[in-house]
Parts: sequence; structure tokens; C-alpha cells
Amino acid sequence: MHSFSLTAFCILMVSWQVVELCPIHADQQPLVDYLLRLMVNSIDTQFSPNPSILIGLRLAQNHSPAKEKQLLQALKDDAVKRVENGLEFTSGQVALYVMAISACCENPAKVLKVKSIDLVKILSQKMEDEMEEMETTGYPLSNLYQVGLGGLALCQHVMIPYPIVHKLLNNPAFYEAIADSHGFEDTVAVLAMALTCIREQFTWDQKQRIDSTMKTMIKQLVNQTKSDGIIGNIYSTGLAVQALTGAKTFYKTSDWNYTQTIQKLLKEIPNGAFNNPMAASQVI
Repeated sequence: MHSFSLTAFCILMVSWQVVELCPIHADQQPLVDYLLRLMVNSIDTQFSPNPSILIGLRLAQNHSPAKEKQLLQALKDDAVKRVENGLEFTSGQVALYVMAISACCENPAKVLKVKSIDLVKILSQKMEDEMEEMETTGYPLSNLYQVGLGGLALCQHVMIPYPIVHKLLNNPAFYEAIADSHGFEDTVAVLAMALTCIREQFTWDQKQRIDSTMKTMIKQLVNQTKSDGIIGNIYSTGLAVQALTGAKTFYKTSDWNYTQTIQKLLKEIPNGAFNNPMAASQVI
């Protein structure tokens, strides 16, 4: 599982209403409330603010406004510190900060402290650097998971030129990842969500090329679904659920049992599978 892997954030960013579909019974709501408490309680104990936690909290039906506001401010302060002091701030990390701030209905292109920091512009530059590296060496500076996060975050704020998407779709490393997703279900899921969002910016002809790739990616996720509903492993399942839910036109309803997967995740909560707040944010 990636160190900043997240989560349920993607649904909000792409306007997928999983909450409306989620088959959670009234007697199972305490399980969800337990995960929310874990996440809220972690805010005061974190060594550094976690954007994944904030995104998960913003997606929940029950909110903790004071704690969410506290975490939002901590994230903005941390972003400014990272930029002003030249601290490590990878493309995937910037993407999560952009999405967390956006989830609070604030502008990530104008993060204020003493002066304004434009996280969208910073992310755009980092994604350009990722793509240049892929053209030169065949691989991104970070990894395809972070490239997916970057694409998902940017498509909510800027137009992404189709030639860039075309280069990504024709990159050997990208093709290898989607052709055999075993062990990389979280990466394929994030890339699929990014493309689901990005494709809406293009013409019908351009969408056809993206859709061809989407079919391959979604098929891989469906094929990695185990008999108990888990997709890949317990921690990649949350992301895979969101990718599949947002791409329903690319598979048959009979190909995947949504309710079975959700019920399996719920059953794992009492077993401690999501006792880590980060893991909790992936499924909340």
C-alpha cells in the first residue's frame, strides 16, 4: 500500500455518489462511526497533517466541522512551509493537498499565509516533469500511482491537453501496468479514476482512444475480484470500488457484485483491518 494511498477521496473529486448506492444497514452504521472516530482522533496525534484523512472526513455523512477546519488549516500551513522552504513535495502529495483543500470548498490555487501559494500551478509543473521523464526514460519521476493522483486532481481545475494523455496511453510502462494489474490494483484504480475524469474534457474521437484503455483497466480490476468480493487485497479494494462505481459503462452489472464487496469490507472492520486511520480513510 502506498504511503499516501488513499481512499475514498476520488468519488468527491469526480462527483460519484457512492454514498447513495452503499448498501449499509442501520445496524452497521456504528462500524462506519467507529472509523470516523479513529480518523477524527488522529488529527491531534499526527506528526504531520494528512490530506487523506481530511478528504475521507469530508466525504462522510456525519461531519466534525471544528476538527475538519483544524486539519484544513494545518494542511495549508504545511503546504506553505514545504513550498517556501523547498521541502519534499512529490506530485502525489501535492495532488492530495489540492484535493483535500478543494473538498473543503476552498481554492488550492490561492493558499494564503504571508503570500499566496498556487498549488494547482505547482502540481501542473510537477506533472509536466513526470511526463518529460516518461518520454526520456519510459518511467515517471515518481510512479504511475502518483501520476494518476496528479491527473485526477488537475482535471478538476485545468484543461489537460490531449497530446499529454496520448503520450501516457502509449507509454510502455503504463501499458505494462494496466495489462497485468496483479499486485497493482490500487495504481490501476487511481489511473482509471483519473481517466474517467479527464475524458470528459475531450471530443468524441479522443474519448474513443481513452475508452479503449479504460475497458482494459476495468476488466483487470474485475478479474482481480476474489470469491469473497475483495479486489486485489483488503487495502486496494476501497480504491477499486470507486473506480468501478465511476466506470459502470465499461462492464456488465453481472461482472461484479458491488454489495458483496461492501459487505466484506464492513465485516473486516471489527477484525481491526482498518484500525489505522489511513486505512480507515480508504474505505470510509
